[in-house]
Amino acid sequence: MNEYSRMAKWYDTLVGPSLRPVHESMVQVALKRGCRSAVDVCCGTGMLAGMCFEAGLPVIGLDLSPDMLAVARKKRSGVRFQQGDATRLPFASDGFDAGFISFALHEKPLDQAERIFAETLRIVRPGGVVLIGDYRLPSVGRSPMTGLVVAMVERLAGADHHACFRQYMDRGGTTSFLHRSGEPFVRKRVFMGGWAGVYAVTVE
Repeated sequence: MNEYSRMAKWYDTLVGPSLRPVHESMVQVALKRGCRSAVDVCCGTGMLAGMCFEAGLPVIGLDLSPDMLAVARKKRSGVRFQQGDATRLPFASDGFDAGFISFALHEKPLDQAERIFAETLRIVRPGGVVLIGDYRLPSVGRSPMTGLVVAMVERLAGADHHACFRQYMDRGGTTSFLHRSGEPFVRKRVFMGGWAGVYAVTVE
């Protein structure tokens, strides 16, 4: 939790501009699918939840870090935020149209990332969608400078954070994570020169 306490105040400034187009894409996919309720899992400072609110999509933002939530509540006062553990979501099964996981899987140990994904699937109704925005491996030789910047930012986030990021990428990033899950998915768009993507998983 110390890493998140240290990151909370500068998170929006440092990574907000890069994440904004990814978040906009995630919200647009949910709106086009007619979603009317959503949970932003591991919401951090609430950037994505704030976009949902502005777009008229009712959303609950959940995060374990009180420091991140303090920033979220201050900056996005119209959004409902709740403290909770994403590996044990405090919501009933099949209760939401959409679940968002934005740049959270890569920063967790693999077993935690798998539980977060499984829990998000659990709380979304059949026919709803889980939308993931996170890092992926681009085609060979593409945007090496962007890759260096991504790695630098992840290193600045702390040793544990960076170790999880390296493991996630060494295992193939988000595309491989979803393949291993066995859940059918569609990649909607790529960002950051191919280093990030938005993926949609329809809940069955």
